[in-house]
Amino acid sequence: MGALQLLTLVVGLGVAGLAKGATAMGLPLIATPILASVFGPKQAVVIITIPIFVANTILVLQSWRVLGYLRTLVPLILANAAGTVVGALLLAGLDQKTFAILITAMVVLFLARGDRIVGEPGARRAKLLTPVVGFVGGVMQGTTSISSPVIGSFFHAMKLPPREYVITLAAVFQLSSAVQLVSYAALGLFT
Repeated sequence: MGALQLLTLVVGLGVAGLAKGATAMGLPLIATPILASVFGPKQAVVIITIPIFVANTILVLQSWRVLGYLRTLVPLILANAAGTVVGALLLAGLDQKTFAILITAMVVLFLARGDRIVGEPGARRAKLLTPVVGFVGGVMQGTTSISSPVIGSFFHAMKLPPREYVITLAAVFQLSSAVQLVSYAALGLFT
């Protein structure tokens, strides 16, 4: 690895970490494409799972008292866990080119603002789509480590106060990351 690649990694991961701390998302969205340019897309997804898990753990431990809202998200969380396992299985079988396309698609989806699809949080459509959002976000987490286009947009549509938004989102990402780490380990992706 050359000096320019190392500098790109350090600066990119630093910016990604700042985004994560400020918004509870952004670490994999920014860091995965940067890591992919050095290590390849599949390895980048596997590598980024550990910093994601650590960052979410820190956020959740600092503010665990505001996690009461999670009880209302059980359908999303369970569907997200199932989707993450499916995504990990896809990751184990997909080639590098497919991965590059998936990572690019996640960035485009984020920019397209998925919160418009789900609608207002209390609406019937939003309630029906909550498990779908969880599952799709889980598949994205398992395959690309980038679920914020779906999950983050869904939380944004809920219009939570900033602190609750960051912590609740970090907690959902943390649970998904835990499932992701176990799935990757079981599939031998860390070796």
